[in-house]
Amino acid sequence: MRSSRVLMAGAATAALLFTAACTTDAPTDAVPEAGGTASEEAGADESGANSQWFVQADYERQLAQRSAVPEGPADQPWLQAIDPEFVDTAQYAKEGGKKLCFSNASLSNPWRVTAFITMQQQVEVLKASGEISEFRVSDAADDDNKQITDIQAFVEAGDCDAIIISPSTTATLTPAVEAACESGKPVIVFDRGVNTDCMVTYIHPIGGYAYGADGAEFLVDNLEPGSKVLALRVLPGVDVLENRWAAADKIFSESEIEVVGQEFTGGDGAKIKDIVTQYLQRGDV
Repeated sequence: MRSSRVLMAGAATAALLFTAACTTDAPTDAVPEAGGTASEEAGADESGANSQWFVQADYERQLAQRSAVPEGPADQPWLQAIDPEFVDTAQYAKEGGKKLCFSNASLSNPWRVTAFITMQQQVEVLKASGEISEFRVSDAADDDNKQITDIQAFVEAGDCDAIIISPSTTATLTPAVEAACESGKPVIVFDRGVNTDCMVTYIHPIGGYAYGADGAEFLVDNLEPGSKVLALRVLPGVDVLENRWAAADKIFSESEIEVVGQEFTGGDGAKIKDIVTQYLQRGDV
């Protein structure tokens, strides 16, 4: 039995306003009031290409992976991977159906809803084949503390054959993931990362640096020199989102594009509209 240590899939998009609002999520209490830029809210050196979130080697690797040919069956892209590192999971083998426990960060935006629907569809397939007997889900609703409690509950119950975790934020959820690893159950982390490698499997996208680079490159290639861009971000403190902005920030800083502001939106359509309206009314964009 093999398990992928690193499984990646690529995605690319861009818009006139560089935004990830429809693909990621944020707790409402992490969103600053409209009108203040992210640099004003969090400090200019805490995000972007000059922050701890930017690692040149990782940036270069993910950009190269944009053109890589993934391994796996062409008719089953969900089983494909880019440069996977496989590990032996024979020690976790068990006869009969398995109980899977999934701690989800939230269902607060279309990306996460689609991901969960996809997961549920595959669970049904595996239930029909007898590989899964039960699929238990907790939804943290974008609350770090609730997700920590949810993971603790799975660990204390002791009946999960595997624990799947999609972390709300990176640093805060790291101890909870480590505690799950210490339980002896196989832990699978996907989508967003944590500051540990204790998990058996880490499934992550190149939708951090690569996604951010694609969006920024599109704007640099299609806007006139001196054009202004408003960056609509979602949530601070999540590695994939911070990497995304760091890549875009690097590309913008090396171009003649002017970033007039970066705002956290929580993926809230009404908040996005309000922020953009304020920038337009002030003549900032």
